[in-house]
Amino acid sequence: PKALRELKETLEEAGGVTKKQMGKLDKLIEKLESKASDWISKNCKGSINQKFPSELRDKTLDEIRQMGTEASKTAWKLLNDSRFRK
Repeated sequence: PKALRELKETLEEAGGVTKKQMGKLDKLIEKLESKASDWISKNCKGSINQKFPSELRDKTLDEIRQMGTEASKTAWKLLNDSRFRK
């Protein structure tokens, strides 16, 4: 999320961005910087653990998103699947 933090700084300097928009950007940065295990415990139902690749639990969501492996693609889909949301 380095690029997102840089984008946020640029937008703040340029002005004209609403607090609501900045809040959404902050939430996105927080999400991508979270470890999968932390995100799951906070935002997902326990049933996700049966399908989530165990080797990715200590990776950040941003790392998982960028990996491009089959396991990371599965993990990303699960993390964004509304069936597993609390």
